[in-house]
Amino acid sequence: MGKHALDDVVISVIHDITQTQKIKVANDQFFNPVEDQLMYGASSQPVNLSSSFRMTSGTGPHGLNLKLSRPAPSPFSITSTNLHKYSKPNRFDPKYQIFGEKPEDSEHFKGLIRRILWEGTTSLLALAEEYYKKKDRTPVTRPEYLKDTFEQCADELLHKMQSYLIQAENYQNTCLQEFREKLREFVEMLSHVPQLLIKDVFKFHMESISVGTAETRSALSKKLEELEHAKLINKNKLRPVLGHPDHVKDLEKLCTQEEERQKAEVQEINSYTEKLQARKLINSTILYKGYAIPNLQS
Repeated sequence: MGKHALDDVVISVIHDITQTQKIKVANDQFFNPVEDQLMYGASSQPVNLSSSFRMTSGTGPHGLNLKLSRPAPSPFSITSTNLHKYSKPNRFDPKYQIFGEKPEDSEHFKGLIRRILWEGTTSLLALAEEYYKKKDRTPVTRPEYLKDTFEQCADELLHKMQSYLIQAENYQNTCLQEFREKLREFVEMLSHVPQLLIKDVFKFHMESISVGTAETRSALSKKLEELEHAKLINKNKLRPVLGHPDHVKDLEKLCTQEEERQKAEVQEINSYTEKLQARKLINSTILYKGYAIPNLQS
């Protein structure tokens, strides 16, 4: 109870804590300009770190005394030539231009794919760059699907685009190999075409000859039936009475009719033979020349 208030231990501890906080604030205020120079560039004057503070301990009236004093000059110094201005990556960085300049319009498959990938990459990089500029001001709802920096996002995007290009190239190569295989099979099958073509043309002409021959034979058969019927009529006209001298004219007339019938029958048979030979000659000529005349009239 007889001690002075300033000699109390609690008062001494509070005083020491207050002095320590003041020293920390002074150190932070001193070192911040150096960090700014490291990040964004330095002036033409060198920065000397020898102006930092140091703490020394000693005994005082209350057992602890803090002093601020300048340390010895430090050999470490940072000049403007050792500081480089910090630049963030952007979509115009050459490492992001994997598809080069804008492709020209193309009609083939690979050219179309490269143009689509170039347009998609350019648009997505622009959107990603714009987003990461405002990322700190935009709430993120699903951070597990979002990269931390624009550079990571751009690398992932370019990896995807390159994989799409590789898939397109593999697909094109597969199609070319399949086309080459089909072309080889076609060439092998082409050697059998002449034989099959000759068989098909021969079959067509044989069917045409058969149809024409059947039509001609049908007409001949119909005519021969008529002549055979006339023969039967003439046969039925024969009577014993025709042998009488008074019926000589009737007998001669009947003989004349039968002779005409026989001539007509022979003429029909000869005509059929001539038509059949002419048809065969025409069809053989067409077959030889490789032409086909459907619906050939007799």
